Amino acid sequence: MKRLIYLILLLFGLSGCKTEQQEVQNPIVVDTDFVLQENYYGGAMQWEPNDRDSMTEEQWDRLFRRVEFMKLGYIRCCIMPYFYCFGYDGNDPILLWDMDSTKVDARWYANSRRFMNDLYRQLQFCKDNDIDVLLGEWWKPMNPNWKQAVPVDMPKYTIELDDSRYAVQVTELVEYLVKEKGMTCIKQFNLGNEVNLVANDPRNGYSWEKWKKSILNLRSELDKRGLNDIEIVGPDGGYWGTDVWFNKTLTELDSVVPVIDYHWYINKDWTFTNRVEDETRMFRFFTQMQDSSKVNIWGEMGIRDGHNEVLDQHTLIHQWWYGTFVADALIQTLRSGWSAAAAWGMDDAMHYKDDLDEQKRWGFWNSIAEQKNKPEEANIRPWFYTWSLMSRNIPKGSKILYSNSYRTQNLNGVAALTPTGDLTFAITNTADFAQRVTVQIPTVVNDPIINKYVYFEDDYPVDTAGFPVVKEVLKDVDLQKVACFTVLAFAKASSFSP
Repeated sequence: MKRLIYLILLLFGLSGCKTEQQEVQNPIVVDTDFVLQENYYGGAMQWEPNDRDSMTEEQWDRLFRRVEFMKLGYIRCCIMPYFYCFGYDGNDPILLWDMDSTKVDARWYANSRRFMNDLYRQLQFCKDNDIDVLLGEWWKPMNPNWKQAVPVDMPKYTIELDDSRYAVQVTELVEYLVKEKGMTCIKQFNLGNEVNLVANDPRNGYSWEKWKKSILNLRSELDKRGLNDIEIVGPDGGYWGTDVWFNKTLTELDSVVPVIDYHWYINKDWTFTNRVEDETRMFRFFTQMQDSSKVNIWGEMGIRDGHNEVLDQHTLIHQWWYGTFVADALIQTLRSGWSAAAAWGMDDAMHYKDDLDEQKRWGFWNSIAEQKNKPEEANIRPWFYTWSLMSRNIPKGSKILYSNSYRTQNLNGVAALTPTGDLTFAITNTADFAQRVTVQIPTVVNDPIINKYVYFEDDYPVDTAGFPVVKEVLKDVDLQKVACFTVLAFAKASSFSP
């Protein structure tokens, strides 16, 4: 094995630890020869430009500094057709970049122009920072039931999902972005959001046959324009009831859809029994049975506890525990061999709930908090700590390695070999007591430097910008034998002793 320069140790513990079970050693062995995932996509997020609001240059700079710190490898970015398409002239879409702006409501045009300029800016950032992009569309043009984000009377140019004009419109968007704007960071496209959940809507539902036809249309159009390298991702299903679409995508679109994705908002209790790992492993198993070259991703992922369904706001997103459970769910997903899990979402500023003046509060921060007269909401929330550490220290191209875990003890761990040859080991403790763990990595032949990070309720060190910093640097630790540490919530009891 390549000589390791660093071992990055990430310790994430749950609050409320009452006692310390020192007698249970919970031995964990990392097998660096057992690779679960050869080419991890890297840290992933849902990240779009803001539907309605402009940002100041200072706010853009702050946002980009924070995202740059994360060292993301992958984002999902969805837009609406009305941001770039203003209807049809016969069979030809009327597109923002080559239309007469006087032919449409000035407010609609101005907001679409602003949105697309922000999209170009975001995509350029992704290109400059080696972040791959899954571009997608929320909904076909124009759903008459969609409550518009722009308060103007826009024409309802509804076309069916499987209408060939829709595939042409989407392909012209991709071609313009990739070839004209140079946004080569766009690697994939998904057409339609959570298509299975509205399959039975008689007016606007995505029936399987219509969605299948739309995917075949899109693949044909992309290939015609020399965009063969753009992968189609699907079925982009909401988790509940997605098994039929999963099976049909694997069998009926086998040669067309190489990336299988779902959305899953997890109850934190499901992490205790490793339900996340069990079910993601099942999906991965059946995917590989059909085609070993296919990959699995979560297009959206988060923790449901505290979700306000009416306003689509997470009422507990500010609380510290969220960072432990979302990291635990990610670790379980990585153990199953999935290629990415995109957390929802980057920023409260991105979206509103329908036509209400209510932002969808799920982000790391609110970039326009100052405009909302809530400047404190611009501060970084605790869950950024764990998600950014996982992203920075298990980067794109890492190999995910096998290690045993202890589901009965609420301990989950994952190891990764980075492209530079460093090793990351992350562990979460979601029990209500502290636990001592021993770690052995027999193939580490040197005594590496260990960068140790901790995330406990009263101890997660940050710098002046609010970014995580190393808690402790340990040297000359013999990992061929055993390293021992305690995972708990209170820093005063935390230890790492070789």
